Amino acid sequence: MKQPAFPLLSLAIGLATLAVTITLARVTEADFGYLTRDPAQQFKFPSYAGFLSNVGVLFWMASATVTAFGAAMVANRPGAARAQTFLIALTLLSGAFCLDDFFVLHERIPIKEKYFFLSYALFLAANLALFRDLLDRASLVHLVLAGGFFSLSLGIDLRQYVIEAYLGGVRILLEDGAKFLGAVFWLNFSWTFSAAQIRRVWQGRE
Repeated sequence: MKQPAFPLLSLAIGLATLAVTITLARVTEADFGYLTRDPAQQFKFPSYAGFLSNVGVLFWMASATVTAFGAAMVANRPGAARAQTFLIALTLLSGAFCLDDFFVLHERIPIKEKYFFLSYALFLAANLALFRDLLDRASLVHLVLAGGFFSLSLGIDLRQYVIEAYLGGVRILLEDGAKFLGAVFWLNFSWTFSAAQIRRVWQGRE
């Protein structure tokens, strides 16, 4: 069986990223160091600045990695086509969450935040409707908890001025803390579901 050309793919991804960096430097007329160096080092921020946000990004990245690995593990196995499709969809969604959170896309791109969040919700809902029969109880529990914390964070954001009038700066801790817990349980869901599908497929059970 011919093995995938991972070294070539890795090289292509690396070169493409460098090409984007060079293009951004030319378009924005920024120094290369502005795009290549760590922001905390450049702007003399403390290393702990944005701590919770940065850790949250790691959870999104881990979620995408776990489901991508799961999709690779069940590829070409009998009865695994639907599971692989769902795992790929979850990988794309986690990747979108990761990029959005890391680059704050929902606040920088001239599209209303609600359309960003609505597109995520519709994508997830459509896939859950298609593949709901694949969800085991443990995965579903983590998914519901993740959704609950995300909903809490979004609700606080929508009523931020009212809540901040009562709680002051604690409001942002509650909003971002709920989002972080959502990311934690999303990773739990990704791990639990991926592991369940790998076991099911490799043990030959439908």
